[in-house]
Amino acid sequence: MSGCVLEQIRPWADLLEDEVGGLAKMAIRDFDVCTGRTLKRAAFTSHSTPRTSMNGSKHYMRAMAAAAVLMTAATSASAQITFAGTTQYRFNGGAWASTNTYQGITVHNTGFTGTTLGGSASFGGDGDSFGEVALTGLAWDYGTGCAIGDTSPTCLGSTLDILLTFTAPTVSDQTFTDLISGQVSGTAGGITVTFSPSVLTGIPFSTGTQAGTFTLTIDNFHETPGQVNHDITGGVTAALVTPEPASMVLLGTGLLGVIGIARRRNRK
Repeated sequence: MSGCVLEQIRPWADLLEDEVGGLAKMAIRDFDVCTGRTLKRAAFTSHSTPRTSMNGSKHYMRAMAAAAVLMTAATSASAQITFAGTTQYRFNGGAWASTNTYQGITVHNTGFTGTTLGGSASFGGDGDSFGEVALTGLAWDYGTGCAIGDTSPTCLGSTLDILLTFTAPTVSDQTFTDLISGQVSGTAGGITVTFSPSVLTGIPFSTGTQAGTFTLTIDNFHETPGQVNHDITGGVTAALVTPEPASMVLLGTGLLGVIGIARRRNRK
């Protein structure tokens, strides 16, 4: 996930190095906020020449503030987010329904839920997908949207829209539209479902304590006559952009204690 490498972390690492001076030196490069890991080696070396005086205290304060930013970024980036919800469907711009049928195609809601690991989660499997599809052997040309061999101007093709409603986290409804192609006659043929677009990016979400954006994908699929319970699969990739307020409070309290200890050592 190279797109998650954010350069704004680097200035804070440089501030740590500049402000702490002889007390410590930290080198951090290319911090990945999506995984909470550094892509290159990070080093921390302590030295025995502390800064004293009021000016030194100011340096401690600024250095600890920089450390707090790095720590909260790492904590937030590695947090797990659960995405869950339900789906509805409509054919050719008709009415939405959790179970819908069109010329031998039946699609129904199963509900989906998944928790991110390393920033990503996938959906697919019994009771955990964007829906299930079944196809009978009804003779039909889905590419034209009419009976096989019918070439009248009213044959405008077949479409399936999928509406995703999220129950967690807080996300606006998202809609995918696909084109259905192929012919079915008895046990012969099949359909191909192609989504356009199949990827939605930059979707904002909120858990109440965390916020960010995510990318939502849905996979194209092929269905043959007689096939039932074919899963509509997909996934999410999430990136947090706001630290948890609770974590900020805890870190701030801890850093106050660290600063006090450092100042007492200097007086000695």
